[in-house]
Amino acid sequence: MNVTSNYEYDVFVSYSSKDRVWVKDVLLKWMEDNQIRVCIDYRDFIPGMPPIKNIERAIVKSHKSLLVITQNYLESSWTSFETSLLQTADPANERLRFIPILKEKCNFYLGFAQFTYLNFVDSEDENKEWERLLRAIKGPPSSPKSEVVRLQECMKVVYPSENELRNLCFEAPFEDVGRNLRDIDRWDYIAREIISYCKGRGFTDILWDLMRQRNPNVTYNHEI
Repeated sequence: MNVTSNYEYDVFVSYSSKDRVWVKDVLLKWMEDNQIRVCIDYRDFIPGMPPIKNIERAIVKSHKSLLVITQNYLESSWTSFETSLLQTADPANERLRFIPILKEKCNFYLGFAQFTYLNFVDSEDENKEWERLLRAIKGPPSSPKSEVVRLQECMKVVYPSENELRNLCFEAPFEDVGRNLRDIDRWDYIAREIISYCKGRGFTDILWDLMRQRNPNVTYNHEI
């Protein structure tokens, strides 16, 4: 199964407008030459829609998000908002939903320092970095699929509608992720973000217990 087929885009490009020349003439061209479906702001954002909604839509509909890290990127308020959305949903990037590219030497802040990046500054072999990027975009998420599938199956029984699932976010300890899901109306996306949030913070047992309390007749097999 092609994981990316579940999404409208393979990748959303998060970058500073000051770096648009390289992004448009080099990065975008390379990705589209490799049949990668790209969501990029100046072409794919919906006219008339608030920028924040366009960013949320791009992240939701894309399999991965590509972060083009430069000093301009780190100083931009809009790219800061984009990375905040991504990192709030998956702080440890366990599902590898975002891929950092270091385009120029700059001062990483703590939020990025923990992640392995693709080096387009002084890489000894730039061709290998392009190959790694292709694998990172096309490859499946690395989180344990078996438990994720079991969680999703049980959640679909216990919380069959978007509203019921979203209401789960008002229960402790899920309030933080809930703030970013208030306007999302896709059940599968809400479920994925809740599961990612729980796995990143060690809350999966709490999620299992809440579902069992709500519907004790469902079989809950969460042995890893």
